[in-house]
Amino acid sequence: KPGDDVKLGLDAATLRAENPRLVYAQITGYGVDDPRVGYDALIQAEAGFTFMNGEPGDRGRPTKMPVALVDLLAAHQLKEAILLALWRR
Repeated sequence: KPGDDVKLGLDAATLRAENPRLVYAQITGYGVDDPRVGYDALIQAEAGFTFMNGEPGDRGRPTKMPVALVDLLAAHQLKEAILLALWRR
């Protein structure tokens, strides 16, 4: 959650003091200024994925995707950003 990187001494400033060329990337569910933890199932519901994944008709209920979809998508985007930063270097 936001702020844990500083508590653990793994924030950008601390790590860049050791290695100024470090490519540092951070991701949170709701941004660094929001203290909420971004759980995958919660974000799936907020984004409408659980509604889209439910059964059709009146008896259908919202259903979580069988994989941590939001976590996977977020990790993919973060990886792409890191690779672009390294490529630009």
